[in-house]
This record gives sequence, structure tokens and C-alpha cells, in this order.
Amino acid sequence: MRNSAGTCLLKEETYAHEIAAALCYKWAVEQSGFLGFSDIIFETDCKVLDSRWKTITKGEGCSDTSYLDSVLEECNVMIEGTGSAFSLLPRTANRLAQCLAATAFDYGEKTWMKVVPEEASPILHSDMANIADE
Repeated sequence: MRNSAGTCLLKEETYAHEIAAALCYKWAVEQSGFLGFSDIIFETDCKVLDSRWKTITKGEGCSDTSYLDSVLEECNVMIEGTGSAFSLLPRTANRLAQCLAATAFDYGEKTWMKVVPEEASPILHSDMANIADE
């Protein structure tokens, strides 16, 4: 699940990019729990989010917890024991999430499972090739 696909939905809000990415990540974690999914790799291209995630999961959170840290700590608790993980992708391999975010406005509220919208299929194959090259 790629969290950046939802950041466009928060465009009316005044969140910093990493806060928006964390809130989308939290939403994806919640949805995966509702659907009973496990062993998920949650992906992002936000380096700040990845860095804070690694710090929190190592138990090295700062004493002055930020809103970003508190959202990520909630996510950490929610995925505990599910076999799920968080992964940083290069921006060049995250075009699918960006396409889905843009496409979501055309479809309205939609969750794609086991299918890829027609306009996103070529990008999916390109992203997979870019990931394999990394």
C-alpha cells in the first residue's frame, strides 16, 4: 500500500508534506486492519517519514514527541504482530501512487483491490521495473 496516493486528498488541509504522508499511512494501516490483511509492505517516497519511522520502531523517540511521531507511534502499535513493514521507495518508483491519487478524483471514493485502473497499468509495470533496478 502506498501512502502518498492519499496525500492529494488532504490538499485542502494545511499539513506539512510529511504530516500528510503520515496521516495517509495511518489511514492505510487502519484500512488493512479492517480488511484483515497482514504481511503488507507499506511504501513511501518521503525520506523524513522513513527516518522518523526507523527512529520510532527502534524505540528512540524523542522526549518532546511531535504530532508526526505520535501518528507514527499509533501506526507502529496497529501493525505490531501483523508481519507488516514500512519501506522507502525512490521517487522514480512511486509514480503509480501519484497516478492513483490523481485518478481517485475521477472515480470518487474508491479502493482498488486485485485490479488496477486502466490508466495506471502501464505505470505499474514501469514502477516494478524501476524497483527491480534499484
